[in-house]
Amino acid sequence: MPNLATVRPDFARCRVLRHSWEVLGETEAAGSKLIVLRCDCGTLRYDRWNTRTGERWGNASYIWPDGYRDREPGHDSDWWRKTYAEYLYSIGKVELEPLPDTRQRAKKRAV
Repeated sequence: MPNLATVRPDFARCRVLRHSWEVLGETEAAGSKLIVLRCDCGTLRYDRWNTRTGERWGNASYIWPDGYRDREPGHDSDWWRKTYAEYLYSIGKVELEPLPDTRQRAKKRAV
């Protein structure tokens, strides 16, 4: 199991559940709109949208807070999910075993 002591829980949450974006502002120029977003973890995202179609132009660009970028070998999506799950278990937010009713799948009705 990963060691949470070296990982900020908010960084782990954002890597696993994706960011929680808040719009900081926007500006319009030359038929496009630049949208500036910020996450609780401190990450900034910049999107440029076409004002007529709403289509995003190019890729989003990001500025990450110190310590967010992770280039350690083996720190893939699975590693981050395990790290975040370990943190949630350690603070009592989730139980180790799902409740019995969450394991049951809906049964198909006979037609």
